[in-house]
Amino acid sequence: MKSKVVSDSIIGHGRMKINIKDYSVDDLFESAFGNEEQAIARQLFQNAGFLVPFTLGSLLAAASIAIGNAVKIETSPNRVESAVVFVGLVGPKGSGKTDPLRFALALLEKLNSQYACEYKNDLKAFLSDQTLPKPVEKKILLKNSTTEALTMRLMQNPRGVGIAVDEMQSWFGSFDRYAHGSSDQAFWLSIFSSISIEVDRKTSESFRVDNPFCTVIGGIQPLIIPSLGGKMRDVDGFLDRILFVKPRTFSPQAMRFGGIETEIIDCWERKLKIILDLPYSKNDFRVLKIEPKAIELIQVWNKQDLISRQSDHQYWGIMAKLDRYLFRFALIFRVLKYAGGQHLDYIEVADVQSALKLVKYFSETALDVLGELYGSKVHSLPENKQSLFYNLPCAFTTEMGLIEAKKLGVPERTCKRFFSDSRFFRRVAQGKYEKKPP
Repeated sequence: MKSKVVSDSIIGHGRMKINIKDYSVDDLFESAFGNEEQAIARQLFQNAGFLVPFTLGSLLAAASIAIGNAVKIETSPNRVESAVVFVGLVGPKGSGKTDPLRFALALLEKLNSQYACEYKNDLKAFLSDQTLPKPVEKKILLKNSTTEALTMRLMQNPRGVGIAVDEMQSWFGSFDRYAHGSSDQAFWLSIFSSISIEVDRKTSESFRVDNPFCTVIGGIQPLIIPSLGGKMRDVDGFLDRILFVKPRTFSPQAMRFGGIETEIIDCWERKLKIILDLPYSKNDFRVLKIEPKAIELIQVWNKQDLISRQSDHQYWGIMAKLDRYLFRFALIFRVLKYAGGQHLDYIEVADVQSALKLVKYFSETALDVLGELYGSKVHSLPENKQSLFYNLPCAFTTEMGLIEAKKLGVPERTCKRFFSDSRFFRRVAQGKYEKKPP
């Protein structure tokens, strides 16, 4: 697929942008990925009816789990980010969220089975001869876990693990399992930021894990979105850390009998195996620096985007987390390219360009999903935005909106950002919008 990423002029002059106006939101998401990942997603759609966004979101999480703590990205001197992601596949029952996830994680499930057999044999040998080292159970993929059990798993598997659930509601529910919802939530905030976690127990030893790594992925039904805002999750920014993969349209798929070709399975599993073979120890992991031109691109993008953040507090909160995800996406894309035969020496401009596409996509889906959670709230907008909303006709074009915005002193960039906010407007075609009920 030919890239539509372009620069206005020479990078050295500090003027660069990503031209995304010709992309639909789902196409933007797909275009961020490499050719092999795109081909896998398209083939799975053609052969098995898997929706492309669900497949790509699952591949993103699977690659993250495989990377674990083995490779990190340097975001500034003495500061690094890991590849941790929290991914929610948003769709109604029957929309096909589970099968793409199973495909992406199949190799990790096989490894779990292999590790279980090895542990069983090692434990049997140890019980027969306790002069042998006590075996440690390896595990790379969990279904769900309490904070205490996860901490123990991370002690046993310091490279990191992943949690995959059919419905993410069960993950949120685990926060409240022992009526410690708020503390469990703080635990997961630490996981997201790779901050040391500890579990203190009165009856036995305490546990501590430095640099914890746990990626989480699961499905989310739109009907349960309103319930996600409890336990202060809508206040402490927890929901802003979830990457919502939400296809723009859902429609019943005809039954398909082609199955999944062996070549597709082999292609993906080969890449994951290469990533899993990357060496790791607590004192031996790789840190990738960002090349100077890529840093310039990030700085220019951030400066432009700050204008929109100043006029939209919800967008500001979302982007505060996506700023961190930007580096994580670039890291994951670079490692996926390494698994496809490229270098793993530093982060390139192309990696950042792809990461910025994901940032744009996930900012749109977050506004959409969280808009369903919080409602329209026109009354909470700044006065000039409220006036703009009410002065616009029910259906309007970008040009019409910009004319009205100019009368009210709303900057053009802020205005366009406002029109893309799915809490208030629905885009019906390129440059054409409809207002949602206030």
